[in-house]
Amino acid sequence: MDLGLQGRRALVCAASSGLGLACAQALAGEGVEVVIVGRDPARLDAAARHIAGTGARAAVTTVVADLSDPRVCGELPSRTGVPDILVTNGGGPPVRHDATGIDGALWESAMNGLFHGPRALIGACVDGMRARGFGRIVNISSAAVLSPRSGFALSVSPRAALIAFCDLVAREVAPYGVTVNHLLPHSIETQRLRDNLAAEAANLGIGADELRARRVASIPVRRAGRPQELGAYCAFLCGAQAGYVTGRRHVIDGGTYI
Repeated sequence: MDLGLQGRRALVCAASSGLGLACAQALAGEGVEVVIVGRDPARLDAAARHIAGTGARAAVTTVVADLSDPRVCGELPSRTGVPDILVTNGGGPPVRHDATGIDGALWESAMNGLFHGPRALIGACVDGMRARGFGRIVNISSAAVLSPRSGFALSVSPRAALIAFCDLVAREVAPYGVTVNHLLPHSIETQRLRDNLAAEAANLGIGADELRARRVASIPVRRAGRPQELGAYCAFLCGAQAGYVTGRRHVIDGGTYI
């Protein structure tokens, strides 16, 4: 299927690895000029080389920026130009098993990285998208917002707030050819998943391999997801055929939430 994205420009956040990298790779394979953003220049350069060597049909460039700083996020489009496609993404904050005991500094950091930063970036892009009559915003969130578990208050709380904000934006920009959608992954094979399993296993007093086996057994497809599967879904939502899909939560979970 030709997604009609040849020549479009995308800005993909936290794209030096994991889900952000998978989305950038899928978009580049569709002929999208991709700007990948992250904090580590060496990792970004390695990611750009990886994308270029795996079927990219357009240029891949890098921008170093601290996406945990809302001011930096709000100014990012002035450095890169307003993209046709924006993929927001952010690393997970630390696991804490006492939601009411989390101190204010951790809450502030989590809200800046997972709510205020993406909110500022989206706000800086939507007017340009609306003016040109095309825009795709895809927010990489987490299926954990559907059923929060102990330990993930710092992750699900700002992500849920961002979904609510984006749904409001989706209504405002829908008449102008701009869509806003959410990807809610569950148990996708990334370093973040491995780190979370290790933290959860330690809290339960069991081995990480045992917890992983339990988790996989609970997934109807009996395996973890692949980052490339989420990347392909992201690319479709950005395509011309997905212009009637907006304000939706797309759960990618192997059937876990059936």
